[in-house]
Amino acid sequence: MEPLLSIILPVFNTGKYLGDCLSALVSQEGIYPYEVIAVDDASTDDSPQILEAFVANHPNLIRVIRRRENGGLCAARNDGLAAARGTWVTFTDSDDLPHSDYVLTLVRAALTHDAADCACAGFDLMDAKGRIRKPRIKAFRGSLYPLAAAMKLLFDCSVRGYVWNKIFRRQMLLDNGIRFFEHRQGFEDLPFVFAAFLCSRQVSFVRKACYTYRYQRPGSLTRGGLGPWRLQDHVCSFFACRAFADAHIGIKAAIKMFRKARFRIFFSLLADIPSHSKKAGLDHPVKILNRAIKFLRRRELPVYGAPWETAVMDYVEPQSNFVSFNPRRSRHGK
Repeated sequence: MEPLLSIILPVFNTGKYLGDCLSALVSQEGIYPYEVIAVDDASTDDSPQILEAFVANHPNLIRVIRRRENGGLCAARNDGLAAARGTWVTFTDSDDLPHSDYVLTLVRAALTHDAADCACAGFDLMDAKGRIRKPRIKAFRGSLYPLAAAMKLLFDCSVRGYVWNKIFRRQMLLDNGIRFFEHRQGFEDLPFVFAAFLCSRQVSFVRKACYTYRYQRPGSLTRGGLGPWRLQDHVCSFFACRAFADAHIGIKAAIKMFRKARFRIFFSLLADIPSHSKKAGLDHPVKILNRAIKFLRRRELPVYGAPWETAVMDYVEPQSNFVSFNPRRSRHGK
């Protein structure tokens, strides 16, 4: 039976948590057929052995793709997406805990509306001591058309940019060339989800939690793994969103969207300032933040030669409103 859902599971040195994640994925409730595509991104711990043990016990459920060299989370997810067979796809992190009704909840959310090409569910949070709590802001419930869904995502409150609590129609992703851009690690979910929302006919939302996110795991990207580049990487992700909006809905509509969301974008970037380091040779964080907000609202986007050029150009084609940027220093050496 062809799977209805493909669960893409990147794995890199998460042996401490991988067994719990896989145990949850192979014990899903419901009648919907699914597959698990685990992408081993050249792990050096016991993750490969754990994967082998689960494949031996569940050969018809789990497939493993092994990468010879570590390419990062985005490359692993793209490899899994290329191998997926399901009508729908989702992306699970190997250090998190899907609930027993993960597949059931996501598929039901997607099938609630015939026109839905994306669907989102709720999630729980687990801290470093294993304590589980609900997010402070309740998740949105209902359905939205593309522009409204993308706007809620930019506000980053009741709709968050994570991919692991969302399900995407695979053909929609393929038809629109939506993928993760592979040259960096931070905030890779936001442009992917933003593009998927804009390209969907409708986006469905349910509040039921079906996933537990270890948001304080030591060594994870969100817990210091991005280093002093966290603020600049976050800026890159917003520029990629803005460039995709320009290409998909037009410059005038994109400017209007980002002007409405400018205060929320400002505060989401403000939270990254404590991780900023002068030792990295970057501009002052407030200068980076203010410049980002100013540029995101302009008709002409300064992309060429900017620290975010690679991020933007890897995601969309060159556009007439892209102009040059003259940074004092650039991460990518442009």
